[in-house]
Amino acid sequence: MDFTVACNDFPMQLIFPKLLNELYEKDIDLRVRFIPAGIPSVSILRASRYRMLITPTPPDDPDLEKVSLIQSKMEIFYDPEVRKPPTTWRQFTESSYVEVRFSDTEKSIMALPSLDTSQMRPAVISVPNFGSLAPMITGTDRITTQLAAMKYGLLSELESAPLPFKTDMLNLYLMWHSRESDDPAHEWFRQKIVETVNSIIKK
Repeated sequence: MDFTVACNDFPMQLIFPKLLNELYEKDIDLRVRFIPAGIPSVSILRASRYRMLITPTPPDDPDLEKVSLIQSKMEIFYDPEVRKPPTTWRQFTESSYVEVRFSDTEKSIMALPSLDTSQMRPAVISVPNFGSLAPMITGTDRITTQLAAMKYGLLSELESAPLPFKTDMLNLYLMWHSRESDDPAHEWFRQKIVETVNSIIKK
């Protein structure tokens, strides 16, 4: 079985070490290639080499199917040894911010489409992946805004707090093209991904 999974480093680090190690121990022959998802477009799953996508920003296409892996709000992550979290909109917008920027036009905070980022100070640091956030925040007064579920993985060493304004719950989706739905191997691997997430994050 050979799979290419488009995802960013948070779901890759959270889900797949546990899943693939368990399959390895059962002597299941599996090859998995990971590619960065960024803010995905519809075309990413129309190409046959991309078999699965994990993202909080799903492309809108009737040929794509999806299942929610994680429901989570966006929260502020910070170092509690240095500062307290911002509790007002003004404190939030004036904080030194670290962003994840996938490209010149794509950044992770776009998962909150209702947020007016024009009122925020420009990010003091931009990093290309979620794994770079904690080292840039630890020991400083900087903050970032990411899925609260990241406290189970890459941001576990930081403290988190609610945003000082109302936001909706977000979903981290597993997506695939409908042509894959009835493929037995694909269906089996999708179920293994769901089971692994449920074992890590108690809903």
